[in-house]
Amino acid sequence: MSYPQASETARMIATFRARAHELGICHDSWATHFAGKEGPALLDRFPHGTTVSTVRVGYLTAFFDQCLLAYLEAGRVSQIVTLGAGFDTRSVRLARPGVRFFELDTPPTQTAKLATIGSLKDYPRGQATLIPFTFEEGGQL
Repeated sequence: MSYPQASETARMIATFRARAHELGICHDSWATHFAGKEGPALLDRFPHGTTVSTVRVGYLTAFFDQCLLAYLEAGRVSQIVTLGAGFDTRSVRLARPGVRFFELDTPPTQTAKLATIGSLKDYPRGQATLIPFTFEEGGQL
């Protein structure tokens, strides 16, 4: 399936998370869908760094998830804002009643994310508010 053009970084990070999930380093069962066919092809351009990057992204994902979970379970967080969200799935994986997720990223990446979500029948919808944002020149809403 062909999706709208997302940033290469979003696809690559999703691919690293998918591989780290398969290795049991972090939990993101949705990452493979967001990586698409393009993700592994992008990583093929950098064959010498993919293992290290997979482990790094996996451990960072697990670390940030654990930190957020600690705050969520303590009731200390009611809003989570992710800048450059790409294909992040924390709004689904860490969803809690009363907690709102906001994801800022470029319109093409968000369009691709919404198209991917639309193709997944089991993916929970409406977990995050997507805010189109460009990061150049101080951003533009």
